Amino acid sequence: MIGETSKHNSIKILMAKKISDWFGVTITEYPSSGQELDIFSINSDGIELMIEIIWTDSLANFFRDMLLLIRSDAHIKIVVAQSAVVQNSKFVRVSKDTD
Repeated sequence: MIGETSKHNSIKILMAKKISDWFGVTITEYPSSGQELDIFSINSDGIELMIEIIWTDSLANFFRDMLLLIRSDAHIKIVVAQSAVVQNSKFVRVSKDTD
């Protein structure tokens, strides 16, 4: 897809290969609810799996990808994100102990 980093694309290729090996069928840039999922797969038992790769740490991109996850009816949802995304306090929900 246009605008994706080379790292994003290399991870997409790697993950698509692995999921294809495990599930048998993999589609990249799968259209879903007016958006494109990075990777989509369905196995012979009808279990749907999607993978979304979040490599750009912009707030707009993060929320767009979260909407993709929410809207997808896949049974298994996987997110692969770079450390800058995971470490950004705007993107992470932190549980507070109530003890």
